[in-house]
Amino acid sequence: MRKEGYVDVNGRRITLDEVSGGVRKGRKISYSGDTRRDQSLLDLFRDSTILIHEATGDSSNRDKVEAYGHSTGLDAALQARDSNSRRLVLTHFSPRYSSIRPILDEARSVFRNVVAAEEMMEMEVSLDDGKT
Repeated sequence: MRKEGYVDVNGRRITLDEVSGGVRKGRKISYSGDTRRDQSLLDLFRDSTILIHEATGDSSNRDKVEAYGHSTGLDAALQARDSNSRRLVLTHFSPRYSSIRPILDEARSVFRNVVAAEEMMEMEVSLDDGKT
């Protein structure tokens, strides 16, 4: 395909309009492994349709979470908010929590569209995901 929007095949010019519905916006899925909140990641996460981010604990355990190089639910939510992501999926929870509710609630205090990942979880990522 050429920049001009056509290609010549066997003497026939085929335009982009003949084979496509035009340019359409795609989806962007960003995944953070074990990491502390980091401003340098914001450009990578910018305008993500889905941001999957670890949230090992909540802020009541911030010292331990950070000592091991992890993020809190609040950290993950701030990354989602500041990168203009549409949806946040939290993952990688410490086994010290019998309920991840404190992590999820903390994240929702600054970023509304957040869910907690579950084992074998599936989700559809539509083009309009997270728009309100």
